[in-house]
Amino acid sequence: MKCLSNQKGYSLAELVVSLPLSLLVFVILIIGVLNFLKTYEETKLFTQLQDELFMAIEIMRHGYATSSVTEGEGLIGLISAKQVTLDLTQSAVLIRSVQDTPALPYYSKFYIDQQGYLRVSGNYGTKSYNNVLIFPTGDKKINGKPRFKILNPVMTFYPIKSYEGRVSLLGINMEAQVRFREKRTEQSTADDIRMNTKKIKFETSVFIN
Repeated sequence: MKCLSNQKGYSLAELVVSLPLSLLVFVILIIGVLNFLKTYEETKLFTQLQDELFMAIEIMRHGYATSSVTEGEGLIGLISAKQVTLDLTQSAVLIRSVQDTPALPYYSKFYIDQQGYLRVSGNYGTKSYNNVLIFPTGDKKINGKPRFKILNPVMTFYPIKSYEGRVSLLGINMEAQVRFREKRTEQSTADDIRMNTKKIKFETSVFIN
């Protein structure tokens, strides 16, 4: 019996020619995966920036809660304020509660520090808390620069309407930035901001009772 079979394979020359093409495809695949991971990480951090900034605004509206001080107390926030006072640079807002008296002060103060972080201090009668970090939720830095920070520490809070010398409608304007990576040596400041950071602007207003 005679068996016919086709045992033709690839020659050495054909393999040598196809090797660079396979390598090119592999390199393109790796670059695509790395770009995907980079984009995914940047999107995740930018979403975190938006979420944390929104949460900070909500804490200012309703008040900061900590069990050791505010438990059993009404929170002191903008929506329950008796009176609000701004500092000269409008980077801090002092919120006084209806319970506030000279003997037993009830107030909270939100302010932006030199690093571009939003913090709060408060007094509930005989109990108090100081310099609590509100935004960002963590103090992570990249080569000494904050991962998240507020870019406009001045004129952040401003009166929109006033009645008899008291603020009745308070404006809040916050521009915040996320840093994805550190600045490379060959990058200019403008290139660093364009390629390594992204920012968001949040503007709202709150009626004061």
